[in-house]
Amino acid sequence: MVRKDYANISMEKLSDILCLKTMRGRAAVNSSTVHNASSGTHFLQIPVRLYILLHFFSNSNTGEAFALDPEDLALQLGANVKSVKAGLKRLADGGFIGYSEEPDFVDVTIAGVRDMYKKRGEGGRGYITCGPELRDAVMRVTKINDLRIILRSLLQTVSAELTRANKKAEAVISMKDYRSGLPSYIKPCVIRQVTSGETFNTLFDRIRPDGKKSCCIRLKQSMNGQYTKTVIRRNARIQLKQELTELNDIIRRANAGIHESGGMLPSDILSLAKHDITLDPSWLFAEKQLPLLDLNSATRESCATMAQDYGIDSVISAVRTMYGNLVEGKYKYDSTEDQGGLVRKILDEMFETELLTA
Repeated sequence: MVRKDYANISMEKLSDILCLKTMRGRAAVNSSTVHNASSGTHFLQIPVRLYILLHFFSNSNTGEAFALDPEDLALQLGANVKSVKAGLKRLADGGFIGYSEEPDFVDVTIAGVRDMYKKRGEGGRGYITCGPELRDAVMRVTKINDLRIILRSLLQTVSAELTRANKKAEAVISMKDYRSGLPSYIKPCVIRQVTSGETFNTLFDRIRPDGKKSCCIRLKQSMNGQYTKTVIRRNARIQLKQELTELNDIIRRANAGIHESGGMLPSDILSLAKHDITLDPSWLFAEKQLPLLDLNSATRESCATMAQDYGIDSVISAVRTMYGNLVEGKYKYDSTEDQGGLVRKILDEMFETELLTA
């Protein structure tokens, strides 16, 4: 079970969980919101946080997540396994996920993943790009009404960014907007307490001081989706370059040994094993040399993009597997072609069979 660094979360589905809807570029009140709030039919905090967390284990294109450990999910939510399983059932009953349960794990498919990538004219409502800081901040909120207020603010600030040319667009959220998505017993003073709290201020910048009946905010740059993706890709490029440099240094040293003594030194085989590349003992007596792991710029960029979905540790593990297959002669490698498709195929196979241990 591998947690990604970044995930896309449907604004429409998240709005539905909160009994809101996205309309005209903003989170608007659903006609059933007031009734639901007062009748107690809202999702509680564990299913809401669980829904967000599941995106960090699922494929961003299919919504599939395999072999999830309920105990691990419970640990990350600060809940117990019974609550997690109840949350999965609640989400499934609401049509937000599908899942199958085995004695020690569950397989989950998040519903409607492809719909969130549709263009506005095709009915798409957009998605929130959620990175580690945003995820961890939301995971720390364990009071349901606090969570509703924060997620309502998140939906409206992201909507403002998506629907305006100015990417620093502000969102003005009235006290009436907040209260419409909350139980009737929640007073304005409770809302103000949340919007002045540490978590809220971690996520949002105030454009101007709060008014008596509204607040004007925008999502912090460090939480912005495009900023998150840029940082992930940049870090992925750096780590991948470091991995390739270390591996090729080992390969060159091993090839020098093959040239001089007609076989690899045991120390070089052990060095490759530390990078999860296991060679047959026959390489101790090999006369042919190892190929260098030469990824062209297109393949490196594809790997950096895949790091957004799978995490850079997972991508590096797939590149190592690809190299191991190359050494074993399972395919011919053309350094002039983009090998990103092969890396993605290996990643998908790893996720589906839970072979990845990043």
